[in-house]
Amino acid sequence: MVRPTRTPLQRIQDKGTGQDIARRFFYTFVTPSMITKQKYGAAWNMRDKTRKSFVMPIIQKYLSEWKAANFIDTSRIEIPITIERKNTKPYNLKSYGYLLNLEPLFSFCKIKEIEFSQEEKIFLKLLLLPDFTRNSILRWFPEVEKENDIITATLKYYARFCILRYSNMARDILENPGKYKKIIEHNKNIPKELINASSRLLKNIEKKYGMKSERIKSETFEVIKALAYKPHEDMFNAEDLLFRGYVSGISSKKTLVASCDRKIMQALGLGS
Repeated sequence: MVRPTRTPLQRIQDKGTGQDIARRFFYTFVTPSMITKQKYGAAWNMRDKTRKSFVMPIIQKYLSEWKAANFIDTSRIEIPITIERKNTKPYNLKSYGYLLNLEPLFSFCKIKEIEFSQEEKIFLKLLLLPDFTRNSILRWFPEVEKENDIITATLKYYARFCILRYSNMARDILENPGKYKKIIEHNKNIPKELINASSRLLKNIEKKYGMKSERIKSETFEVIKALAYKPHEDMFNAEDLLFRGYVSGISSKKTLVASCDRKIMQALGLGS
């Protein structure tokens, strides 16, 4: 029986080689030679050093398929990689780098009849494609864990550090407003006007807790916005930076973010 050809999307989800190569292309802009050197060190060391470069055929094959499917972004500048050659000095081979983008995620969702608008795609790309976010995704959801291909890992990461973090914080603020009043008032990074406004809102929440109203939701959001605020130079935590961008998105485009949240949860099988 002839084995059916795997699609570019399935290559990314395949456990083992496909999953590993996809994750390496998601980490940062890299060249096929760089991945060959990282993943197939023995073959790299045995290569014909008179040649300018060496790429394992399977890496070139997957990259070509993903490029054809529009799953790959190309770096704006060439990336140097040090090449050692037989009987001559090492030199830097410059080649354009490649990065796995979010199109595989959107294609995965489309198969589930979940489609993102162009504006939603732009918002998610701004949140999820910076280097520090991609590195954090790979760190929090390592390949060795079950079903953590890069698509599933990215969906889980957004759900955990955006949707769930916000909902848990909102609930805790309503249940423990006094605790957050102290946190905000003692945080020197938050501007004074935000501290004063949040303290007033928390006093209101203390008085009105238990009432289901849009005003309570609005006041809770203002407190979360203050909690998410830090000067950029003091922020080294990728998850905090992501959450700050997420909260900023809610502030300016609440409906769009709510739509993204709903679709992400649906893709994970956790929403209707």
